[in-house]
Amino acid sequence: MGRAKITENVGEGLYKVQLLYNLAPLEAELADIALRDAKYSETLAAANRTLAQLLSARNDADEAVSAVIQQWRDGLIGPNLEDPPNFPEPPPEAPPGTTAAAQMASELFTAVNAARSAAGVDALTRATELNSAAAVILEWLHNNRATADLAYLPEHRAVNAGYAYDSAVGADSLQSFGHNSNDLAISYWLRGSQ
Repeated sequence: MGRAKITENVGEGLYKVQLLYNLAPLEAELADIALRDAKYSETLAAANRTLAQLLSARNDADEAVSAVIQQWRDGLIGPNLEDPPNFPEPPPEAPPGTTAAAQMASELFTAVNAARSAAGVDALTRATELNSAAAVILEWLHNNRATADLAYLPEHRAVNAGYAYDSAVGADSLQSFGHNSNDLAISYWLRGSQ
């Protein structure tokens, strides 16, 4: 039987009451659901990172197979060759932040802030975590020779990268495929925002 609290005597033996619900079990269940949802999001983000690594490894393997086939075509390796020639070690990878792509990204970020300043809008602050999340998406696009990740909306990618999504704020991604200069990319974005 439920419980109630009398809030008003309306007369003639009639009363207004407020039902007293025991919300503790419901609140505990909601907290458990929120915890499971957070764990699910973490697991999904980890799975997406693993998928990106596997796709990258597959791409590396495909490139290695193509290189071996080319060596065979060039007569460098084959059944009649005793010892294949020694190939030089590839040069070490450039440290992060020194590649041409990293330089262009830095210049693009500066150009975006210049465009924002010209429009009377506050400058953006660079976030390492967002850069890392974007790098995973870009690597996936590159490895899959895609120009858009149609499987996930920007808000899904944000959640998968470990960010909380607030529908009142929203999430978006700016892409500018085929534009090989910062000025062209920014011009393209600005035309799309009008």
